Amino acid sequence: MLSDNETLREGIMHMFPRVHRSVELLAGQFFEEQRRRVYITPKTYLDALGLFRDLLVVKQVETQQSYDRLNNGITKLEVTNEQIKELQVTLTELAPKLLEEKQSASEQVETIQEQSALAREREQETESEARKVQHEAKQIGKLKEEAEAMLNKAKPALVAAEKAVNELSRDDINELKAVKQPPPAVEPALQATLIYLGHTKYDWPTAQKALADMRFLDRLRNYDREAVPENIFNKVSNLTAKPSFDIDKILKASKAAGGLAKWCKAVRDYAEAVKIVRPLQARLNAMTAKFEAAQEACRVKQLEVEAIKAKLEQLQADYRGTLDLIEKLNNDKVACERRLTNASKLLSLLRSEGERWKEEIKAMTEQMKKFIGDVFISAS
Repeated sequence: MLSDNETLREGIMHMFPRVHRSVELLAGQFFEEQRRRVYITPKTYLDALGLFRDLLVVKQVETQQSYDRLNNGITKLEVTNEQIKELQVTLTELAPKLLEEKQSASEQVETIQEQSALAREREQETESEARKVQHEAKQIGKLKEEAEAMLNKAKPALVAAEKAVNELSRDDINELKAVKQPPPAVEPALQATLIYLGHTKYDWPTAQKALADMRFLDRLRNYDREAVPENIFNKVSNLTAKPSFDIDKILKASKAAGGLAKWCKAVRDYAEAVKIVRPLQARLNAMTAKFEAAQEACRVKQLEVEAIKAKLEQLQADYRGTLDLIEKLNNDKVACERRLTNASKLLSLLRSEGERWKEEIKAMTEQMKKFIGDVFISAS
């Protein structure tokens, strides 16, 4: 305080020597009157300075502590007053927010009930579709087993056709081609072979030309047995049904012609089986397509049910969050009301004290203006 005021410090510096000198004069006067000597020494001067310094520190601390205590009390009252205002604002804001969240919770409950009913409805539809799909799958399985069983019966004929061709060699074909005129017994085999290969003439020169083709055996091996044209199948069936189409007799007449006869008969038998199986396969394909469509529809409904359930779970989570928020807002409201009540009581009780503290601080402020002078006088 003294260090901050240069004028005041200069004044104190001049007053101490002055006081010291005046005391020396008074000591001399005292001696003249009472014949008793009082010694005023430089140490006396230094003691006065030390006493001034110590008293100044003590008084500064005491005064500052008193000032701070009163000022802190006033500050706390002002803070409490501000808190009351804030609490009032908070309560004003909490009321509509709490009402809004309660309304939101009510709407969420309605939405959850609607979605739950929709989920149950879609789930029942999906279960019904799943049962239909399972029934269709069983029917398809039975039909597939029936078609496979018929094809399995026809497989020996397919194996026989392949075996018949594999048993033939190029030498066997050349041997048959080399004869000038084939025996009558081999003509049905040659004719059936030419029919299969798409020829319209079945005489010996046409047969020789077909036999001379180096790819003749490969054409037989690669023949599409799955798709024999209807007209070719009918011609070969009629031909192989005749008594003249006797494989044993044909074999005796020619090994190559016998092999061709076996091939023609085996291809006819396999084509006949395929002809029976094909409608089953068509029906199976149609049922499979229908099954796949139903399965896809079922899958779509299952995905829809899963989406509804996921949405329902989210709605329930949101609802729980809303309830938690309502509980928190209620707790905040109760706590805020309690704090407001306590703060209002405290402020009411200390309002008069606050006024007194302000007066004391005002008086203390005035007193502090004379503080150094009072300490100087005391020390002097």
